[in-house]
Amino acid sequence: MQAAAVVGAPLDHYFEGVTKKLQRLADSSNKPPSDFPGHHTLALKLRLTRSGILAWYATETASGNPVIDHWVEKLFRRAEPFQPLPTGLLEEGFKYLELKLSLELEGGVIKQIANEVR
Repeated sequence: MQAAAVVGAPLDHYFEGVTKKLQRLADSSNKPPSDFPGHHTLALKLRLTRSGILAWYATETASGNPVIDHWVEKLFRRAEPFQPLPTGLLEEGFKYLELKLSLELEGGVIKQIANEVR
């Protein structure tokens, strides 16, 4: 099981699509728990297959609030499948795209999703 961390313009473009999809879902009926005021930050790792399926998800640094952590994981699971990976994004022989993300919430609203792979 090989995972690749890719950098550059193709990854930035793909990540932009992932971010937009997550924010659309979060802004719709999948609102985070709004009764948890304050600032929450999570560090996440995930692996996507070439077809956009979420093959693996892990919280590297939790927010300190298990309800919010659970909501974020559910958000990612509801968002799949993501767009298939563009041709050429993964080198030959790699099966997964691995992303390290930082997600920030303020007062139950997603403020930022950042790709930590640079």
